Amino acid sequence: MPSKKKLVLWIGIGVVVVVVVALGIALTLDYDSPELGRAILSRLGASADLEIEAEGFHLNLLKGVELAGVRVAGQLPAGAVTATADQLVLKHQFWPLLGGKVVVDEIVLESPVVDLHSTAEAVPQGAEPAAPTPVEEGASATGEAATSGGGLALNIESFRIVDGSLTLHPPEGADPAETTEVRGLNLELRQLALDPGASSAILGLSASGDIAADEVRTGTTTASDAKGRLVLADGHFRVEDFGLATAPGRVVVGELDVDLTTDPYTYALQAAGDPLNTNLLLGAAKDGGFGAAHLAFEARGDGSETGNLLGGGTLTLDPGKLPLMPILEQLELLFSETRIIGADYLPSEIRFGLRGDELKIEPFEIVAGQLTLGAFGTVNFATGAMDLHLTVNAPRGELELAEVPKEILEALTDAEGRTHLPVLVGGSELSPKVAFDKSQWKALAKKRIESEVRKGVEKELTKALSGLFGGGDEEDP
Repeated sequence: MPSKKKLVLWIGIGVVVVVVVALGIALTLDYDSPELGRAILSRLGASADLEIEAEGFHLNLLKGVELAGVRVAGQLPAGAVTATADQLVLKHQFWPLLGGKVVVDEIVLESPVVDLHSTAEAVPQGAEPAAPTPVEEGASATGEAATSGGGLALNIESFRIVDGSLTLHPPEGADPAETTEVRGLNLELRQLALDPGASSAILGLSASGDIAADEVRTGTTTASDAKGRLVLADGHFRVEDFGLATAPGRVVVGELDVDLTTDPYTYALQAAGDPLNTNLLLGAAKDGGFGAAHLAFEARGDGSETGNLLGGGTLTLDPGKLPLMPILEQLELLFSETRIIGADYLPSEIRFGLRGDELKIEPFEIVAGQLTLGAFGTVNFATGAMDLHLTVNAPRGELELAEVPKEILEALTDAEGRTHLPVLVGGSELSPKVAFDKSQWKALAKKRIESEVRKGVEKELTKALSGLFGGGDEEDP
């Protein structure tokens, strides 16, 4: 008969074996309990202040979790969110959990449909928007406290969204045309990590990956075949080499840097389009005569209600023919004897600035044979209103206009015999109002009269002196 010590030892070994076997079974078993699933999702939703439900729940402690028919609803800092997904798969590594580290091999979100309804606090009329301020250490960009140090280190090898849809709705009462839709969204983030020692979650989060979308639609603008790279580090979210096909041509965002460490967030953008269909950009027919355009553009702004958009760039035009478009059509009617539409023009460069909804066009010229068109002014994107100042520069002999007195034409003619006639353009791009700028006509007419009077006086004085001195062409004795 075995001794008591050996009996205790064998019993202890047996208990360990039973525990190990039971743990092994527990780790490898699949759990499909709806009650367990609801309990876990309830706790998860409560921590994020969201309601999370799923039609199917599948848990394997060793491998991960699978959810089917996922539904999410709740309130985020940016607004109310509702979302559905066909399936959510999370594959994790069990053993690192024992060391206080969460290592997820893969998270896959299949066919998610997300609707975000933005909310915005009203800004008093005439009030200046607040400047972005740095987020205090230990707080997230949304103003919530973040724990620094002592948390679990999170590492996700791959996070993917497959065939997703995203709709961003404007605040209630805003123009529905401000809605943004993304269709066929595919996203992969690799090496997604959260540093538990960082002062805030946003500063501790890092990842890199790729993004693509079949279609992006904002208002009346639609882009397709969008793709680029993403980098998240040090509280900055960067999009690099993000190209998308638009109606005028392919536009590439070289870099979009969003600084999430300020409240509201700020961003800086660099973009280019080369080549672009100038006819579509400037409101002519798609097959108009404009040559190709080359666009370089920079902008910055923030996430406030006003956006604080400030930017500028250059639009370079290749040679071509001035096409049929509303402004040029009205201009040609004004200058009935001057050919404008169809005239060949030389390469040109247009510099512009952007502040909020206002596009400011710096002075530029388009040279088309003997005709030179100069222009500068502003266009308001929100209202479509134009306030442009044009100058039609042509040889004096080519400008005989019944509406313009000859005295004015003569006063506007330079020493080289070229007449510079100013024109005002109002209205909108589709319905422009083109008229001569008569604001200086009265002053010009007065100046012309004074000039003629001086010439007359000089003529009479010369005549008198000529008679007094015998013509003035004989030598003094």
